[in-house]
Amino acid sequence: MTLLRTEHLYQQNKQKKPGRSLKDKTIALMLLFLLLFPGPVLAGPGEASSETELLNDRTADIIASNILLAPGLLTPSGLSGKGQIIGIADSGLDKGSISDLHPDLQSEAGKMPRVAMLKSYAGRSLPDDPIGHGTHMAATIAGSGNASAGKYRGIAPGASLYFQALLDQAGQLKLPEQIGELFRPAYEAGVRIHVNGWGGGSNAYSSRSAQIDQLVYSFPDFLPVFGAGNNGPGKASLTTEANSKNALTIGCSQLPRPAFGPEARYAEQIAASSSRGPAADGRIKPELLAPGSAVVSACSRLLESNYAPNPNYTLMGGSSMAAAVAGGALALLSEYLELDRQMSRPSSALMKALLINGARTPGGFPSNEEGFGILDLAGTVLALQEGSFQIIDNDNGIDNGESVRYQARLTEGGRDFKVTLAWVDPPAAPASKQTLLNNLDLIIEDPQGRIFYGNDFRGQGQADTANNVEQIHIKDAVPGEYKITVRGTRLDRPQKFALVYGQALKHDIISSRQGQILKLSQGEQKDTSGLQLFKLSNGRMQEQTAEIPEGSDYYSIGQKIYIVSRSWLARGVQVLSEGLGYTEKLLLEMDKQLREGGFFIDPSLTGEGRILLNKIPVNDSTIIPPGSEVNALINPSQQTIWQLKAAYEEVGGFIETLDPEQRELKLLHDERNYRIAEHVVISYLDRFLDCDPVDAPYGTEQVARLENLAPGLKVSLTLSPSKQEIQYIKVERELVLGQAAEVDAKEGEIKLESGQSYRLFPGNTIIKDQQPGKLEEVKTGDHIAALLLNGTSNILHLLVSSEVYYGRVLFYSEREKMLYIQESKANSSSFRKVPLDTQTEIFHSGLQAGVLSLLPGSWVRVINCPDQDKAWRVDAVYSAREDSSYFSTYDPVRQTVNLQDGSILSISRYTQIIKGSYNISPQMLIPGEKVNIVTLAIAGSSNEFLARLEVEVAPGTASPQLEAKAYVLNGILILQGWSSSPLVYIYRSDVGCIPLEVGADGSFSQLFKMKEDEHEVTLLAIEHSGGAIKGLSLPLLSFAPEEAGKEFSDLAGHPWEHEIKKLLEAGIISGYEDGCFKPEKSISRAEFICLLARAQGWDIGESREQNYFSDNREIPWWALGAVYAAQEQEIIKGYPDGSFRPWRNISRAEMAVIMAALQCSEKKNDQQEEQTLPELPFLDRFNKLPSWAMKAFRHLYHTQQLDYLDYARGSYIDAERPLSRAEAAAIIAKMWSEE
Repeated sequence: MTLLRTEHLYQQNKQKKPGRSLKDKTIALMLLFLLLFPGPVLAGPGEASSETELLNDRTADIIASNILLAPGLLTPSGLSGKGQIIGIADSGLDKGSISDLHPDLQSEAGKMPRVAMLKSYAGRSLPDDPIGHGTHMAATIAGSGNASAGKYRGIAPGASLYFQALLDQAGQLKLPEQIGELFRPAYEAGVRIHVNGWGGGSNAYSSRSAQIDQLVYSFPDFLPVFGAGNNGPGKASLTTEANSKNALTIGCSQLPRPAFGPEARYAEQIAASSSRGPAADGRIKPELLAPGSAVVSACSRLLESNYAPNPNYTLMGGSSMAAAVAGGALALLSEYLELDRQMSRPSSALMKALLINGARTPGGFPSNEEGFGILDLAGTVLALQEGSFQIIDNDNGIDNGESVRYQARLTEGGRDFKVTLAWVDPPAAPASKQTLLNNLDLIIEDPQGRIFYGNDFRGQGQADTANNVEQIHIKDAVPGEYKITVRGTRLDRPQKFALVYGQALKHDIISSRQGQILKLSQGEQKDTSGLQLFKLSNGRMQEQTAEIPEGSDYYSIGQKIYIVSRSWLARGVQVLSEGLGYTEKLLLEMDKQLREGGFFIDPSLTGEGRILLNKIPVNDSTIIPPGSEVNALINPSQQTIWQLKAAYEEVGGFIETLDPEQRELKLLHDERNYRIAEHVVISYLDRFLDCDPVDAPYGTEQVARLENLAPGLKVSLTLSPSKQEIQYIKVERELVLGQAAEVDAKEGEIKLESGQSYRLFPGNTIIKDQQPGKLEEVKTGDHIAALLLNGTSNILHLLVSSEVYYGRVLFYSEREKMLYIQESKANSSSFRKVPLDTQTEIFHSGLQAGVLSLLPGSWVRVINCPDQDKAWRVDAVYSAREDSSYFSTYDPVRQTVNLQDGSILSISRYTQIIKGSYNISPQMLIPGEKVNIVTLAIAGSSNEFLARLEVEVAPGTASPQLEAKAYVLNGILILQGWSSSPLVYIYRSDVGCIPLEVGADGSFSQLFKMKEDEHEVTLLAIEHSGGAIKGLSLPLLSFAPEEAGKEFSDLAGHPWEHEIKKLLEAGIISGYEDGCFKPEKSISRAEFICLLARAQGWDIGESREQNYFSDNREIPWWALGAVYAAQEQEIIKGYPDGSFRPWRNISRAEMAVIMAALQCSEKKNDQQEEQTLPELPFLDRFNKLPSWAMKAFRHLYHTQQLDYLDYARGSYIDAERPLSRAEAAAIIAKMWSEE
């Protein structure tokens, strides 16, 4: 069993006392978007979390309970829940002492105690709340809001609480075996509404469900409220307690705080996390939805708050919070019935029927997944107040086969007629396929003679035999007489029931007003002349002369109209549209310390005069500058902006002086001293003179603080006209971003991988991994962010990070405080866990944010603190484009991928390029291939960075054939194989995919240096015509060379077969594993020297320690001894740059020089021999034969060794042509046989 919760927290709640957690039995559901995951709330099976800031003021607006608290509307002081005792069973309450409670839960002198009873029901020494769930729910129901000047008060702030704590000594949720042990004491203490934030089990009618039903059947004026659970969005995902017939089950709808996630956007939508119906036997559950996807309420003082604007509160969300909201609404309804109808003990069936009948149904009709609608308390209470709803609380009962009839006469058409029937049913046996025992039918005959049945929303003409709540909802009912029948069927005893019927208040939104005419959003026009208007704004009654704001909620019945509005004043705001829907515009606070989630601007807000910017009408809200102050009119039920007035003052210049302590700033050539607002927001307008493409979408990584602003910086200031304070500072800077390629500490210079060099300016500052550093500590590969002196390449401030990762967010685990990403790196991707804490700076699209911005699918740059093993900074951006196109070309110089639609996209080593689930290099892309791309926008540019490209392989394309083996010998990787495709690559973790040299017959054989911890290698072959890919993972085998004397299968009839066999028999040469020699394959310089060394019998031990060539490290181990021996004997000298280039194919000219040097070094009279050398007969000897090889060619011509060359062009020597294996073997064989 668990407390029902979903985490929607701004930052993590930290326990002040260890060892008191709910541990593995709590769950969290992942919710997402601009500020995501943290904190302890409570739930059902599974684990995930989400963070969203949604406040009680908005909750009360959405359920329209705020207006009922307004003094003078219903009662002189307004409703408050006074005199109602609400039971709540949950984790615990604050510090566990009724005499020492959170300010919002403290009692007030002369009034009933706010907490009438506090006791542990699980054997815990103190009924305290180390996880915060119970404290949060309690204040949501009845908190006073004292710690926030009433802003975050509960739904029924005058009610009293009977609190039953459920955590045991180990911090685990523990319930009595019999639910009566919990509910009976509460009932005996006067509790008639009991809120429960716990639940679990599967969607089934269990013994627990039956116990709840039995208790309510025994005490029919007792109404337990349960959350539906947090196992959505799947159907039939309720908890077992939510299956109870007689309890009121509440699902969680969204609270619009759109900056905080997709769970906080639209008031008329169910939260994705909320469990859905139907119940196990098909009944409609939950009955109602209430806003609760995240709520600000009291924070247990055993926890650290996760809510920056006011640490007395915390953010939580889920169906538990929705249940608490409904519990507070029931307290207000109970108070109203007691005051207005003198009903001190209404039945639980009547309470359910009243809330259900007044609910809003955004979808038009109820559903068995989401219930009968969204809680609208004004829709119930005002309908009762005006006599539009009639109520029957039948205490006598109805017998089997008996019918009771009622009549309702409608004098006004055009409004909905709603009838709700509810009754308390006896408990069924656990696991019953049909749990309803006593059945009642609701039937209506309208003035036209049409018959309607309860819950027959599809009009099939069938009575409901499954539910103990039935409703008939007739849209736009016509005037006349309606006959209502309640019929008893399948009864074994008289059945009591409750009935609520009447015309629902018409609810709409005022879209405009002309004189006395109100135009409503659904198209109706209402003439208010002679009508009685009740105007309420911000929860207070207004004078009759008060203006009627556009966007107000409109409730009408008969001759009365209730007009409800909400205003919002804020400074330092911005309008966002990036990452939102096509028509969505979001207005929110720029400073995350003040951020309450923002408001969507209603799409209709385009008419002249609806948006004023410095008193000038505009039609586009996005032109409102960041930092402006606004006065907005909010629609309470939808929480969207319907009227907007924005104002700002902007000045610019260069900083002359800045005093962070006095919060004053002065500009050059400006006499004014500007006052800096307490919550000023600073952002950077950066011009990147040199920027790695992967960094371009994320921009600067410097945290925006006043102390970072130096004199001389160019700034633009946005001031609040009303307070004349700086709300927003935009700093213009010149920067470079990238990776260090070379560092010259002596010269004070850094060269980036772009090739550009930058020099430190005198007086510079260097920060390395968040600590003061020195240039000597900067290493190749470190990430560099350098602020330049304007117009120069001199560095004023250098920020260095040694651990930077890029990738895509998978999810954030609140329990672990861990961000999981799919890391992008050189031609590969891998999963990485990134620890976060409350000190981690998080930016989204260049603005400070929280963990809720780390939406799965977002792209991030993570900067780690190596010594602390955590991220100190995370930058997140949305993808700019996710689209399909066709690949055209790759430009390796500009590092761009060009598509056939004309797009030119920047790439880097961090771009993920995928084909057939393999990471490939851009060189492996084939023109015409269909590709799916994900791009990131580059601020201030129309260019885009290609974050991911995935190739769609043409359907039906057969994968190429690929066969290979990988051998290891003394640190050398030997690849040998065959493919039907000429495009074969080996994947290397440091450089990506390297093409292999594939012969005309499809064979390949290449050598590579082994890498550390390399246990297998991956080969990829790509079909050129269709792009199909074949991958092969090869284990590394020990190499066993072929024994000498084996016949070669491909030498029969070859001109130099005899010479090659002689070397084979002598063990000087060997062939390939498949028995081939491959005589026409080119031979490398290293291979030729090794062959020569073996023929000469040189000592090729590897004891030499000298570095003979600049590329010594490139010489394979098996050739080192031969190359050193040849160099010592002056047979080889290498290239002018000091390199040997072992892998380069040896040319005929190079072979001639080496062979001549070898043979001439053995002769004493070199001068005499040179005089007798013949002239060469080749036609290309004058213009193609290099002068440095002329003498060597003459010598080999004289010794007849040139006879073994293949003269494909007749009388041409082709000096630069690569030497083949057969030619090399024949020439060496001749020399060897003559010795």
